[in-house]
Amino acid sequence: MRSILSSFPRRAARSLTRSYLFGTLAAAALAAPVAAQSPCVNPNALLDTIRSIDGRTNFLFQGGHGAFFPQETYYDGKNLTKETNQVYLVLSKGGSVVNRWTMLAEKSIGVFCRYRTVGPPATHDFKEPGDYTLSVAIDDKTLTTLPFHVEIKDSGDPFDPKKSCVIDCDLFHWAQIRVRDPKSSSGGLEVNLHLRGGDYELPKGEKIEVFIENQGQKAYRAGSMSGSTLPKPGQWSKYSNAVQFRKEQGSGAVKMADFTKRDGDYRIVLRHGEKALKAFPFVIEGGKVVGHPRSKFGYSPDTDFLLPRVVGGREGGQFVDVSWIEPAPEGAPEPTAKAVSG
Repeated sequence: MRSILSSFPRRAARSLTRSYLFGTLAAAALAAPVAAQSPCVNPNALLDTIRSIDGRTNFLFQGGHGAFFPQETYYDGKNLTKETNQVYLVLSKGGSVVNRWTMLAEKSIGVFCRYRTVGPPATHDFKEPGDYTLSVAIDDKTLTTLPFHVEIKDSGDPFDPKKSCVIDCDLFHWAQIRVRDPKSSSGGLEVNLHLRGGDYELPKGEKIEVFIENQGQKAYRAGSMSGSTLPKPGQWSKYSNAVQFRKEQGSGAVKMADFTKRDGDYRIVLRHGEKALKAFPFVIEGGKVVGHPRSKFGYSPDTDFLLPRVVGGREGGQFVDVSWIEPAPEGAPEPTAKAVSG
């Protein structure tokens, strides 16, 4: 370095030295590895499993998708079970394991894998109410966890005595925005949410409408639910509604490019007439939906991490970006909105 710089004026040499050092540091920073994300699973399979308990006393689980699993956990085509790097589905209550099922993990695409039961589906019959957790583990290391609450009720009919479960789970109260079909040229978006029967009283012929609102205007619509499509009181149903332009805008599917072209504060709002029933606030910034903190790599505790990308799509085996959106806190001002004109 000194022999090269000796032919330059001193000021130019200092400038070149600084440029060389800064360039070296910048290159090192770019080359530095990104911190590895802990193994985790897509919570949606666990959510669907918990929802299957609703109105019954048992669940049935067959499999789901995980991400960032160590290579050693994958099925090698020979050994169904192993002493180490074994994947389990775990049901616990009060910190104690109630049931555990051996899973088989197989490589999928990218960092994703498919895990499924070895043999028949995992089932469990709930005989006691209380706070439970459904989770996935590798050996004794717990990955993603999903806490939920179970109540057990009697039918009250002496001629048909039955028990059924009423459940609740924090993530049932969240919403998701995701691309409906990544391989489709339309690339339309959808809003996924859960509704519980009995939470909303709907007169016959009336409905709950879903809007995406910005700056006091109903920017897009995302379907509706009539009283006849709502579940029985205390039970949950999942709704996946396509995001559409309003009729005044010409209708049609809303693509991600349309959706994110204007930065600002947005809300998914459930409305009965003009009354807002529930709202899910989110932000679009820099042409992207700002992810929830729980979807950021390195989130702690890692058992609460929510995958911002999953494997899905209508054909399966496709990357699907997911935005998890927490509901507005109770007591927040009720959002008002008017239809977009033109």
